[in-house]
Amino acid sequence: MKKNDNLILPNKKKLLSCAYEINEICLPLKKFGIISFSYTRIYDDGSLIDICNNSDLLDFFYYKSDAYKYYTPDMNPQQYTEGFTLVNQLEGNNLSHTLKEDFDVDHVMIYIEKQKSFSEHFNFSTSKNNDKILNFYLSNKDILKMFSQYFREKASPIIKEHEKNNKIIRSTRLLTGKIIDARLIELKKSFYENLDIKRFYLGKQYDNTYLTMKEAICLYWCVKGKSAEETAIILDVSRRTVEAYLNSAKTKFRSFKQTDLARKFIELEFLPYFEIINK
Repeated sequence: MKKNDNLILPNKKKLLSCAYEINEICLPLKKFGIISFSYTRIYDDGSLIDICNNSDLLDFFYYKSDAYKYYTPDMNPQQYTEGFTLVNQLEGNNLSHTLKEDFDVDHVMIYIEKQKSFSEHFNFSTSKNNDKILNFYLSNKDILKMFSQYFREKASPIIKEHEKNNKIIRSTRLLTGKIIDARLIELKKSFYENLDIKRFYLGKQYDNTYLTMKEAICLYWCVKGKSAEETAIILDVSRRTVEAYLNSAKTKFRSFKQTDLARKFIELEFLPYFEIINK
């Protein structure tokens, strides 16, 4: 193993050896112009596995440059937001420039899934001249998501081998994970409180109506499994008041089953906001 500052890297040959197999698994992506794919799994202890269909790119990132120092994820995996992230390759960014000019890799879309003790990052990219791919990404997230499931299954032996023998390990246990988590939560909480949001618009499927803050907070505690009586205690109001807010929300969602109401509230992605402000 090779030690690079805070990372202990596995044998170079072992880390790069699976690129051909990964490339074969990724052949279905090429019909859409997606030429580069990598899979990163980040564990709670900060260690990770990183596999890619481009061995030259992986070689550059970990062995021929110091890019890993600045771009290797150093956060608690549970801090990542599940779903899709379109990465903006900023002009003047040295790594972005190198990826574009030396490897013809640009326009990165990342799909993240969080598991119990790690997060999985499925990274899709294309050539620098393929600007049309951005519209494809945004219009066809289902394709990227289904490919991610397909990849996880097909690459399972490779992933297991890397997990066992080719892990990239941090030479010191991350001290930043919990600190970053706490700091980010405080920043988010302060930001949300300053916004002073009073209405949560439901979108055109619900005639652009909105939930009031009181209706939304009651729904939040409903989603968390609290009864009307328990929610009333938390909010220091009467049970009837809570029930009135929930009934109003049911009317706005056109849904009168508690489970259906909770599902629709979660789908609108308001939950992270309330998770933060109620910490």
